[in-house]
Amino acid sequence: MDDKEEVGGPEFRRRFLVRCRRPDVVAATVTAGVQEVLLRQDGDLKWNRVWIAGPLVLVTVTLRVKPNEWEELIAMTKALLTALP
Repeated sequence: MDDKEEVGGPEFRRRFLVRCRRPDVVAATVTAGVQEVLLRQDGDLKWNRVWIAGPLVLVTVTLRVKPNEWEELIAMTKALLTALP
């Protein structure tokens, strides 16, 4: 994985894999605020990827999601959008 970037503290690096072809973009995008939003997730949400492309955020899921979980996913996505620089 030549596009794997080391970003964040030990807990963030343990829980998340960050991939990008441009290290300067990672440093500017995966800020402390973005890391905080992701680290706050309790693990019950069934999301598996967060794609950030400029001002766009896409959270993908692979398992069936219950109606109340959709609201949590949408709230997390909105929090990520707010945390982006």
